[in-house]
Amino acid sequence: MNKVTVHPHPDYQKTLLKDPVSALAKCEVRARGKVFTVERSHQRGSAGTEAAATDIDIINKFRHNAERILTQQKIDKAVKLFMEVDKLENISQLLAEVIANCNINIIPE
Repeated sequence: MNKVTVHPHPDYQKTLLKDPVSALAKCEVRARGKVFTVERSHQRGSAGTEAAATDIDIINKFRHNAERILTQQKIDKAVKLFMEVDKLENISQLLAEVIANCNINIIPE
């Protein structure tokens, strides 16, 4: 018994001609006698679309990646500095937090 079938979206090519960054997709799940459907026109995170990454998405991704090499305190401080980067006089402060455990020296100009 096949439980999963995959078909190309019937409007994929037509939509792609109108919007080259589109990634038209539709998912239907049939369960308990009902059909659940969701359709998306762009991939999650596509800049300039309804699917663009939010600040929270980017912060969560940074936190996830940084937890391998930075302490929670350093991650929190780096996030705070990233969110206020336009207010920093010198980006060296931000870099010092992010590359704290790396063998890289920051030499201010």
